[in-house]
Amino acid sequence: MEKLVTNRLSYFVEKNNILNNIQCGFRKGRSTIDHIIRLQDAINKYNNNKGYTVGVFIDFQSAFDMMWRTGLLIKLRKLGITGNIFSFIKNFLTDRSIQVKVGNNLSDKYILDNGTAQGSIISPLLFLIMINDLPDLLHNVETSLFADDSCVFKTGKSLPFITKTIQESLNKIADWCDQWGFKISLDKTVAVVFSHRVNTTIKLTINNQQLKVDTKAKFLGLVFDSKLTWNDHVKYVQEKCKKRLNLMRAVAGNTWGANKKALLTIYRSLIRSIIDYGAIAYNSASDSVKNRLNVIQHKALRIACGAFCSTAVSALQVETGEMPLALRRSQQEIKYAVKIKATINHPAKSVTEFHWTALSKKFKPYNHPLHTKMQEYFDNNNCDTVSAPALPVTPPWHLKACNVDTSLIKFGSKHENPEQLRNLSLEKIENYNNSVHIYTDASKTTDNKTSAAFCVPKLQVEHSSRLTDRITIFAAELTAIKLALIWVINTLHEDVTIFSDSYSSLQAIASGKSTCRPNLLNEILAIITRYNQTVTFVWVPSHIGIKGNELADRLAALSVTHSDIDLNIGLELTEAYSTVDSYITGKWQHKWDHETTGFHYRIIEKSVSTTIKFYHSSRHKEVIITRLRLGKCRLNAYLHQIGKHPDGLCDICSKMETVTHFLTECPTNKTCAAVLAACNNLKITPTIDVILSDSRLHDIIMSSLHRNL
Repeated sequence: MEKLVTNRLSYFVEKNNILNNIQCGFRKGRSTIDHIIRLQDAINKYNNNKGYTVGVFIDFQSAFDMMWRTGLLIKLRKLGITGNIFSFIKNFLTDRSIQVKVGNNLSDKYILDNGTAQGSIISPLLFLIMINDLPDLLHNVETSLFADDSCVFKTGKSLPFITKTIQESLNKIADWCDQWGFKISLDKTVAVVFSHRVNTTIKLTINNQQLKVDTKAKFLGLVFDSKLTWNDHVKYVQEKCKKRLNLMRAVAGNTWGANKKALLTIYRSLIRSIIDYGAIAYNSASDSVKNRLNVIQHKALRIACGAFCSTAVSALQVETGEMPLALRRSQQEIKYAVKIKATINHPAKSVTEFHWTALSKKFKPYNHPLHTKMQEYFDNNNCDTVSAPALPVTPPWHLKACNVDTSLIKFGSKHENPEQLRNLSLEKIENYNNSVHIYTDASKTTDNKTSAAFCVPKLQVEHSSRLTDRITIFAAELTAIKLALIWVINTLHEDVTIFSDSYSSLQAIASGKSTCRPNLLNEILAIITRYNQTVTFVWVPSHIGIKGNELADRLAALSVTHSDIDLNIGLELTEAYSTVDSYITGKWQHKWDHETTGFHYRIIEKSVSTTIKFYHSSRHKEVIITRLRLGKCRLNAYLHQIGKHPDGLCDICSKMETVTHFLTECPTNKTCAAVLAACNNLKITPTIDVILSDSRLHDIIMSSLHRNL
């Protein structure tokens, strides 16, 4: 019940733009990064223009527990929230009690006079409404609100003027707190003067009590220091990651324990997630500071692979599908900038727009403003037609339930018994003879051209369009359905059955959810709701001789060859992110092609990707093969490099004992002889890239190996 009320109340306040735009807590499409990047961008610009940024990081004492209930109800009425939903919220807040349980013992009950239930799904939204009018009081400063985490900051060239303006705002905040029952914790509230200049002494007060002025502050999980070096934050990240690296070491050795895939899952969820958080903000740190994070990644990848310390980082990254952290930060920056551009009235919109401070000559290559860094990508990629997920025009609870029949999917693949599946499909189609039959299909070429088509054989109606390039086939299939529905609503007044071979599209319509194309799906559901007759969707397999299906397929295949785009449906965020991924992968590939390390591994893996190149359930086998692939193992050539062998020569033929020599050039060696014999039997060329990429030969290597690598 609480979830139902929350969903409807959330839709109401979002649809009517009731919540302050600066509030980013507990709202879809908003995150802590919105405020982190706003503050970082302001500090970075003015620190490099001989200016100041004064930030006050305000802590509300027990904000949820001390929320004045009567004040909340007053604000709800002012917003026009009345009737049953108001009564529910009032009853939800009234007569609440609390008990503490220790072991089997319960304390006495205590009645709660204020606050909202922590842990309840509706509580955050009620708190947002309660604190919603605070930013409206503050006119000459920038504000950040993420639920009860708030910050007030101002930039400029005159520190006395900035201090005066901030003080006026603090006075207004204090008055607001007195009026609505909030209390500021002076012990946890801190002010920081961000500047490269020396004289930064200021005095600020709240309720005539002086605020603590420090050289750093933790805001939404990031440690901002006064000169924005990010030194303290990177130290904080290093300390957190050190314990997690020990966890990776504890669950696997070189001959036992978790395999590479499991270890990389630990790295990605427990270590990389910490490094990634706020990365687009601290990317303005110097390369020497950020290189300390590269060490963390290198250690984690070495543990996952069981590799030696001197193994090339670039080779480890390609082997594990982990791109360099610098490229990950660039990827996150671009995706975030695309999201800002696609979102109407985004609170961080200013960071992607030109500002006169960006003209300063003091910026280094690593700390240019986000707008400058993104210029190259936006010059070469049009993001004007990208749309972010938006609220549906029709409230979700007013949408008509969709009839979706995908029962034919359980009869298996068309490749197993196409004739049986064709007969079942024809029988299924016959079951819907009391409605108009429409067939939809889409097509996509290898060069990312797409099209959508539908046909109504009974009425001899055919329609097809070439669509926007680079969209997914899923989006094209949904567009074909949407085009058919638009035709239906403008032409027919009878029941309709739409036959589609896109199982994923029909699943999305049935569930009402789509990650890839939420806006397009919402449009389809709204059209279905407006149509007064019944619309049924039926899945039928493709290319089994069903006339309507075959016709729709031919129409789509024909229209994809059109020289111009007939219908530009734009991109949604997920598709735009895929374009960013391709762009960053291209940069990674260029970097890999020109690396000065990892020559041996580049022969084996010429292309980069985010997939793990080799892993096995046997940790011992996995480590041995991975070391051979990376070119660093206990063969004499490597032992000589680290001072553990006099000359690095093979004990049998007195040639440099590299991995290539050990596996392909020394037939008197038992392992090499076995590998060459297996290659001859399998009729494959015995080159090092083939040998170390073929799982059949991996077994031969392991069974014939007579030394510890």
